[in-house]
Amino acid sequence: KEAIEALASDEKVRVVEEKNVTLFLPTSEEKDNEDNSPPAFVFYPGALVHPHAYARLMRRIAEGGFPVALVHVPYRMAIFGSGRGHEARKLVGLGRRWVAGGHSLGGVAATMYVASPFGKDVRGLIYWASYPNLKHVDLSSRETGFHVLSITGDSDKVIRREAYERQKVKLPPSTDYQVIKGGNHAGFGDYGEHTGPWPRVDGPRKISLGEQHDQIIDLTINFLKKVQLQSPVGE
Repeated sequence: KEAIEALASDEKVRVVEEKNVTLFLPTSEEKDNEDNSPPAFVFYPGALVHPHAYARLMRRIAEGGFPVALVHVPYRMAIFGSGRGHEARKLVGLGRRWVAGGHSLGGVAATMYVASPFGKDVRGLIYWASYPNLKHVDLSSRETGFHVLSITGDSDKVIRREAYERQKVKLPPSTDYQVIKGGNHAGFGDYGEHTGPWPRVDGPRKISLGEQHDQIIDLTINFLKKVQLQSPVGE
């Protein structure tokens, strides 16, 4: 019910369903042009998760003033549709600042897109319970003006902790690592719990889903504001 409500337009957010993407557009910026607009966020869902399971979260980001393109991917596996982020960006405007992100396997797809020729102008990358699990991708020396935020939950038993730590060398030294105390893997969406067997059984969330979502949104919006301040259009 909450996801359905999040997909309805109102005076704050205009929701548009396009081919392979759901757009959440703040009505407050519709009179702005690309040059002075805040960054937009293109987001890839986790493996086998319906994109609308992130609708409430994406809407709240849009309510904060940042346009969001929630990508729909083939077979609900984002790595098969990383290029769809570029098509989604075209619908909002390629000329503005962009940040890419994703949950779990969606974060890997976001990394694939940012590392591609089409994503070289993206100003930031946000990982929700994810990491750059790609053998031939290294973003550690990405040029100045590229920012990374990594958010995890300390009750997450789905993420591979050893791999997560090992992959940190592929990210810029300035990467901001944030841990939500009591947060788990499924708490980064709104689709129930990971009860196994694939990929793994999640740990129990020790805070409410609402509390975890609040922290995710606060961290994400603050990061987008950082990109807006530190990555002017045209640089």
